[in-house]
Amino acid sequence: MKRGGQAFNAQMAQLESKLGHSFARRELLAEAITHRSYAAEHPPAPHNERLEFLGDAVLGFILCAWLVEQFPSASEGELAKAKGHLAASAQLARAAERIGLGEALRIGRNEEQQGGRLKQTILENAFEAVVAALYLDGGIAVATQATRKIFAEDIAALDFARIAALDAKTALQDWLRLHRRPLPNYETVAVEGQSHQPTFYVTASIEGRLLGEGRGPSRKAAEQVAADMALARLKAEAEADVSR
Repeated sequence: MKRGGQAFNAQMAQLESKLGHSFARRELLAEAITHRSYAAEHPPAPHNERLEFLGDAVLGFILCAWLVEQFPSASEGELAKAKGHLAASAQLARAAERIGLGEALRIGRNEEQQGGRLKQTILENAFEAVVAALYLDGGIAVATQATRKIFAEDIAALDFARIAALDAKTALQDWLRLHRRPLPNYETVAVEGQSHQPTFYVTASIEGRLLGEGRGPSRKAAEQVAADMALARLKAEAEADVSR
């Protein structure tokens, strides 16, 4: 869908307002909200994948620095899990929704028809690209200020115990390392439902043996369910061996 002229400028201004930053180089913001599908239909418009690459690193730094500052008594492991929780695909998509990023996106006609503005992956990637644009236009201070504004409620609501319990993949890996077993292999066996609201089906196998299955609204969520099932099965088998 082509967006230009006054309507596009209005969308850009609204996005700047929510970010709390007026871009000196607005072309950076325009690039950040341009999906590959739009660029393919409107050459030579650049798409946002290069900015997404940079934004992933910038966002990671901002979140890590904030967590270290905010939680001085948290351990390295707790901080790592909290950062992983905040930077998870679903969390970034929600952050994108808070600033109305889906509505501002420039996407191609086919992607528009397939509900691209609601797709978690597209929103996540665009959000990272916007963080990169903020960094390139205003420096780390501007990118940090905008990120903290968007994630303020998430930081305030952080529950380290709950995050640790939810992170089944890490728990499974730790158990396997402790018992000197190879790490699991996750495989997406099916994706069902509409494109803007899919359900992923994932299996978790170790040494070729199927130990867990899971489903969820994203691949990562389904992997967590499969990992939890696999870990429960391994622990039960280990307890049975001890009791023999």
